[in-house]
Amino acid sequence: MSYAVIIGVYKGGRWLSRIVEACVNQTVPPDKIFVWMNWNKDLEYIFPVMYAEIESRYGKKCDIERIVDFGNHGVYSRFTAAFIHNYDRYLVLDDDTIPGIKFVENCYNTIDCIGNNSIIGYRGIRLKPDALYDVDAYEKGTTSITEVDLCGHAWFVTRQQILAMFEDIPVNYFNGEDTHISAINQIKYGTRTYIPQQLISEPQTWGSTMQHLGAQAGRLSTSLGPQEHFEQRKRVNEHWISKGWTPLFSRS
Repeated sequence: MSYAVIIGVYKGGRWLSRIVEACVNQTVPPDKIFVWMNWNKDLEYIFPVMYAEIESRYGKKCDIERIVDFGNHGVYSRFTAAFIHNYDRYLVLDDDTIPGIKFVENCYNTIDCIGNNSIIGYRGIRLKPDALYDVDAYEKGTTSITEVDLCGHAWFVTRQQILAMFEDIPVNYFNGEDTHISAINQIKYGTRTYIPQQLISEPQTWGSTMQHLGAQAGRLSTSLGPQEHFEQRKRVNEHWISKGWTPLFSRS
């Protein structure tokens, strides 16, 4: 199977080189890396230099392509890189997510166990009926393949799953893409979402080796404040439940 990496960059450009390095050095290497940039003034001058250095350093190891979105179309636009070239799967990464070098291998091993009609991710969430936002989290430390309602930070998905994502207009262009892709694919194809085994003793298998980067000031979730962030997520989840998405609590 072939796969490509999509790295969405907005204000996390300082970690881009580390992310590319982790992707190039995967034990199952990618066929291509897309660097999707939502343009912003903070990176207006530094990004071209940064990208040139990355291409010079890693270009011989992997086909790296830059895509510049001259605007900020939220957390969804990066997924559209899958429309440009056709691969079996795509590893879509936040710009603060540095995967372990065995994460993709871990994803493929997981698919061997659960089947290809699945979405695989680093950090999974199980909702509760009285709390339709981030509740029970499964990430590094997960001791077995675990079904969840949605996943984030890193997604290992098929092109078909991404195409389905764009059949409905997002509730919020800057929040809830994790719910959206899991919900629409469950409704349309019966797809389930899983977190692979990611033992604490095996950090190379994790989807994010420096998760604390996402909690720093200035990130999308932290800039909203926890109350508004979770309120937005709750509204997205309620919308998809009304459309026929069935979280785990309503199936048990």
